[in-house]
Amino acid sequence: MDTNCQEFLDTAKAIANNDAIAKN
Repeated sequence: MDTNCQEFLDTAKAIANNDAIAKN
């Protein structure tokens, strides 16, 4: 479960980065 949680956080972080890039 810890691995899945970390993977989820990494995915959320990647999505946030994509959103930030799209706004610029």
